[in-house]
Amino acid sequence: MKGYLRQKEQTVSFLKEFGRVEGRDLPVDDQTLNMNLRDITDKDTYLRQIETKLSDKTSPEKIAVIELSTKAVKLLIGQNPREIKDNVNNSTFNFQAFLREADKTDTGRGLSRNNTMDMAYFRSRVLPSIKRFRDIARQNGVDTIFTVATAAYRTARNRDEIIECIRQEADINVRILKKEEEALATISAFFFSTKNKTTLVNSEYQMIIDQGGGSTEVSLFRNNQENIKAYSMNLGTEVLRTILFRESNEQTTLRQALANADKLIRDRLDTLYRNISDGFPLGAKIACIAVGTAITKATGKKGNPKQHDTVLTLDDLVKKVKDIDEMLKAKYTYTRELFKDIDQNTSNLKNRNELDGQVVMRLGLPMFIAIMKRLGIEKLTVSGTGLWYGIYFQHLLNPFHP
Repeated sequence: MKGYLRQKEQTVSFLKEFGRVEGRDLPVDDQTLNMNLRDITDKDTYLRQIETKLSDKTSPEKIAVIELSTKAVKLLIGQNPREIKDNVNNSTFNFQAFLREADKTDTGRGLSRNNTMDMAYFRSRVLPSIKRFRDIARQNGVDTIFTVATAAYRTARNRDEIIECIRQEADINVRILKKEEEALATISAFFFSTKNKTTLVNSEYQMIIDQGGGSTEVSLFRNNQENIKAYSMNLGTEVLRTILFRESNEQTTLRQALANADKLIRDRLDTLYRNISDGFPLGAKIACIAVGTAITKATGKKGNPKQHDTVLTLDDLVKKVKDIDEMLKAKYTYTRELFKDIDQNTSNLKNRNELDGQVVMRLGLPMFIAIMKRLGIEKLTVSGTGLWYGIYFQHLLNPFHP
């Protein structure tokens, strides 16, 4: 509670410092600024039903994972479970062993200022993808689907209504993950898929920076499995994007708005450093693994298979931010001009999406840079597998996993 109150106070202070002028709010005005208010417990049994049976087999052979994230709905199907198990036993991994699909639904944008999901938005933007992926799973002979949900669902005031909607209208059970479950599944995914296990094994400490749309989870592990510290910030790329545009009026320059966002990140990270500083000795060697849209886009590669295991140095990230910064400021003087191109220019969807990706990187990457500088981390490894693969491996290798 104390941590939440500090974060809330920082956000309020931020809004006061940079001012809010009545009558100038952008269309994002009613979107949430905090998707990190709540966690989940085992007592929330109705929100913790992960398994959906598609066949009568008592021991499912072919499984799929549907991940409901703040930005997207994703489907992962292991085409040949026995072959995938053999690959794991031989410490090999092949992206081609999986069928993968994802729809960018921007689920978090359906959360109002008081974190209530607009169910009309959810039914029109998110539910069709869930139904489509359920049908694809059936068409591919899947026996069991394991469906998990993350930050936007955890924090929604009407999360019971959302899960009931999915259950009744899509015939799919959903488990809203605890923050610690999300972190463990994410590092499991990387451990089973990386070609650089030696780096992990030779480092006593491993850090996962998982930057989602609604929040950023920083987890510190010892020897790849002992989670010794974890900290969750209510700043993800979607929240930062909302702040960037909402807290800007007609006269707000893009230079000023970006500087404000960077300052908010620095303020929030002070709490992170205090939280994890006693988790490892000063100067300890940390293998840093990074997950999220901003960091995968920063690789300059298209698609998870190519992005996976890419090593980015601190200098790489600093240069990337500088290049994007210069490009955006050369084209846009005022923040509202940028907003109009992203949210209102429907003539060229490809260009709009590319521009949105640049904004996501410009807002998200400074967080990685600041953490690396503070903790003396010179490079990080990008994970192109992430949560959905971790959930898959947990249930493939241990079918009785809770």
